Amino acid sequence: MAQSPGLLARPVSIAVPVGGGRRAPNTSAGSVGDRALDDDVDSSTHRRQRRALEEINSVSSNSPSSGLPPSSRASGEGTSEVDQSAHLPDVHETSSWRFLYDNEVPILGNPKSLALIWRKIREKGYELPSLGDMREHDAYVWMAVANAKAMEASNEYATLMEKRLADFPRKEEVEGHLLTIQQLRGKLSANETEKVAIQNDLDSMKENHRREIKGRDAVARKERNLARRSLTREYDAVLAVVKDKLQKKKEESAAEIRLQEVRARIEALTEYSVGGFELEEELGRLRDREISLDLDYSLASVSDPSLSRLELPEVSGDSVDQEWCES
Repeated sequence: MAQSPGLLARPVSIAVPVGGGRRAPNTSAGSVGDRALDDDVDSSTHRRQRRALEEINSVSSNSPSSGLPPSSRASGEGTSEVDQSAHLPDVHETSSWRFLYDNEVPILGNPKSLALIWRKIREKGYELPSLGDMREHDAYVWMAVANAKAMEASNEYATLMEKRLADFPRKEEVEGHLLTIQQLRGKLSANETEKVAIQNDLDSMKENHRREIKGRDAVARKERNLARRSLTREYDAVLAVVKDKLQKKKEESAAEIRLQEVRARIEALTEYSVGGFELEEELGRLRDREISLDLDYSLASVSDPSLSRLELPEVSGDSVDQEWCES
């Protein structure tokens, strides 16, 4: 049976203890690396794989002597047969398996068959062949490195989570922070209430001040109107007095003019009489008229025609300022 590129370059002898006994520990470098890989598999991230690997078909338990099943072959799995000539010098009553893979598809490209072979190789109580005996030892090394990197990433993630949990505040601290927040919220609410009350008081004071100013303005306007009317009445009275005096002065002037005319005529007639003219009758009439006009003039005379003695109403500075502002 021709071998295509597969798992092993040559038949690998794996010692199977009779009756499920364990094989003596292998101290080679490959075995040490394999045991390290087994320890990695035992991690929490590979436990389910470990349990799956432990659920192996009873290949060795059904064998009467060596604990191995008869030669069997699955599609794409390869052939397993017992090699009675393979014995280890330090282990008694041992036998081995030899896997032959003749599928055209490489073993790494056939995960299912690889898993079946792994199940047989990783039978509980058996060990992997040494690293030097593996045909695909590079892939095995790559798998081991990838497994180690995955474990390293998992450990880093676990460390990060533990650090975050360690840095997470305790319940007492959180409760203290919550209590502080509640106290600050209460103070803020009280400050807001006080602010609203102060704003209401300020608005009330502004309204009262506005009403007070409005009331004062109304009173000032009323007093100004009353003062204006009183001043108008007083000036009207003064104007009436002035008009009366002017009228009397006019009458006085008219009476004086008439009196002067009569006196001028009398003087003229007197001169005419001295000159021999017959004017006695006209002169007597004019003298009588002079007496009458003199009496009228005396009655119409004005004691002081000027306005200096008139009692004019006094005008305050406030009223003048108000009149000036209004104008």
